[in-house]
Amino acid sequence: MNTALGKKKVLIVDDEESIVVGLTVALEKAGYEVLSAYTGEKGLQLARQEKPDVILLDVFLPGEDGLAIMKQLKRPLDPETADRSQLRETPVIVITGRGEKMEEMFQMEKAFAFFTKPFELNALISSVRKAIQSRKP
Repeated sequence: MNTALGKKKVLIVDDEESIVVGLTVALEKAGYEVLSAYTGEKGLQLARQEKPDVILLDVFLPGEDGLAIMKQLKRPLDPETADRSQLRETPVIVITGRGEKMEEMFQMEKAFAFFTKPFELNALISSVRKAIQSRKP
């Protein structure tokens, strides 16, 4: 979704403040509007409210983990409205500190990309750009 200024929205869902702050600064500098949440539940709530263009999702979160949130994002129907989910086609880039075996699970859930911490910031921003460009109009 475009904001009033035409900026694309990126939602960061990660419980590590340093990751959220660093990504926010870098993504804003790259011209994106950035939203953030520190729990999966809050991230899901923000995603439903704000309809971001791409979501950066950590695997290990307090409460519901990233895989559970991913499954909810990719549901064909919105559980709150029973209408076709507007989030199903939103690209999700997964970020984790422990990548072994996780990447395959998230690929099955149609993750756009997968990054293991520490990641290369420019590569992540490039992936955000590609994810947004991949969206169907």
